[in-house]
Amino acid sequence: MAEDPAASRLFPVAYPDNDEAEAEYRSLMGEGLLAHHQHALDTLAATAGADSVDEDELQQWMGALEVLRLLLGTQLEVSEDMTEIDPTDPQAQHYAVYGYLSMLQGEIIEVLSGALDGRHTSNPGEEG
Repeated sequence: MAEDPAASRLFPVAYPDNDEAEAEYRSLMGEGLLAHHQHALDTLAATAGADSVDEDELQQWMGALEVLRLLLGTQLEVSEDMTEIDPTDPQAQHYAVYGYLSMLQGEIIEVLSGALDGRHTSNPGEEG
């Protein structure tokens, strides 16, 4: 996994200067992190055609989109200082998908933030 730059983004090194601590971290957290990513992707796949999703499913969508963005962004070598992509670039469609995933993730953040705001602004005893 360490040789694959995309995998290194999904499973970052926690202890770059300590091989023993890194090995222990991987043994404790590696499978759990993989299961977390897989659950998010499975939820996205299972609910993508649904008319609606609940808040927990939306949280899983958020995680799945992050996995997809990390993988695609690493493959495309996306950086903060990128300029607009030339539509004739052979990977223009891949950049468009990356942009769409980013936009969709932003929309989910807005929805979840609104849900949180609604919980914190209600007065005790007030329905909402």
